[in-house]
Amino acid sequence: MDLGKAMEAAAQGMKAQGTRMRMVYIPPRYEVDPRLWEQWRGQAVKAAGRELALDPSASERRFAELARALGVEFVSLVPLCKEKGPAEMFGDHFSRMGHHWVADYLARLVIQTVPDSPKTRPQ
Repeated sequence: MDLGKAMEAAAQGMKAQGTRMRMVYIPPRYEVDPRLWEQWRGQAVKAAGRELALDPSASERRFAELARALGVEFVSLVPLCKEKGPAEMFGDHFSRMGHHWVADYLARLVIQTVPDSPKTRPQ
């Protein structure tokens, strides 16, 4: 099963249960670190043996288009990663603080967008 079909199945299943789906895009470090992007791009050009038209935001756009096609909300962590800086956000994956900032960012997003209901109103 390809990614699009898997995401479509997940979206349909969640919708059938009345659950809201959000697709969260986690960029690789080289997409938000200009130095690493140039290094990665250089390796790709060398491997191809020719100049390539590469765009660091292409992957993010593809996922945003998939989310739009599925009718699900798309949340990109690119702005957060750029704001905090790649050196602070990433280690091999997210750093300790990177995990903290992502959790905080997503928690605030959820809290700000949960519709009022008897279950979410303060008692």
